[in-house]
Amino acid sequence: MWAHDGILDVRDYKTGRVAPYPLHEDRGARLQAWVAASHATARGLRLRLRYEHLATEVLDDPDPWEPTDDELTAIEAELADAVTAMRAERDFHGVGDDIVWRVLLVSSDLRRERRARTVDLAGAAERRGCEPVQVASKHGPAYTGDRRCRPG
Repeated sequence: MWAHDGILDVRDYKTGRVAPYPLHEDRGARLQAWVAASHATARGLRLRLRYEHLATEVLDDPDPWEPTDDELTAIEAELADAVTAMRAERDFHGVGDDIVWRVLLVSSDLRRERRARTVDLAGAAERRGCEPVQVASKHGPAYTGDRRCRPG
């Protein structure tokens, strides 16, 4: 995303196939436009969104899209409707897809292993007389190396 010539130019680099419909019909592009619109407005710039495909077999990228105020208003209404529907949902029973569950279980196992290794590291550090040092981490407290260990 960068500003030039009175335009806030938002480029999304793609590695997949080209969609068979115009950019303004792409749900992802519509969301990107809505998010970026306030940034463009705050800077007094027009908004332009474009997808640039990186694959060598893609010869032509889709035409860029400069959403109008009416299009942005319509996108905001679509998003509000989607959020209302999500909040009203009461019968969601989860995903029954076996592949999804296997991925979730493996991911959960990996997190559990990481926590176990962290706890083991903490125990080893305490046995060596190291003081615990809190580290800002999404994985919780950690111990540093020998800098805080008592001699001996």
